[in-house]
Amino acid sequence: MLIRCVLIQGWIQQNHTRLFDITTKISKGENTDDLFQLCIYELLNNRVINSIPDNEKFFYFARIVRNQYHSKNSKFHKVYRKHTFVELDSNMDIPQDDYEPEVITMEWVLQEVEKIKQEQWYLGQIFLLYLSKGANLTKLSKLTQIPINNLSRDIKIVKGILNNKLNEKLN
Repeated sequence: MLIRCVLIQGWIQQNHTRLFDITTKISKGENTDDLFQLCIYELLNNRVINSIPDNEKFFYFARIVRNQYHSKNSKFHKVYRKHTFVELDSNMDIPQDDYEPEVITMEWVLQEVEKIKQEQWYLGQIFLLYLSKGANLTKLSKLTQIPINNLSRDIKIVKGILNNKLNEKLN
């Protein structure tokens, strides 16, 4: 292990500028130092690198750099790219709206369910039972002996109706 690291370290020291140039070309100057360090680390921890002839090590290194730079699953992407943030301009004008979202109350939901119940008794009654059982389909299914799939479909229908009425109310 130690001999392997010494051999590859000597090769890296001899070819440092060429390896850095390879990294710069592939990364187009973006985070070159970080990418170079990471790829050298990968090269040092590689077990087969000493079995590769010296002139082919450049191609091997270039492939490591390319994989690290272009892959979304690479260590380079996860460490240096994934969590990059852009600073906002401090002179940017942010409009101050007096927007206060309308709070949806349980009373509004119950009123709308009563209206649904007048038109479609089954859907309204199932939804009221669903709310009374703590929004638990399994309990509701055991209580009513209605299959969970049917209950789920019917609850989604009522939720869709409520969402449509809410959108109409807000617009």
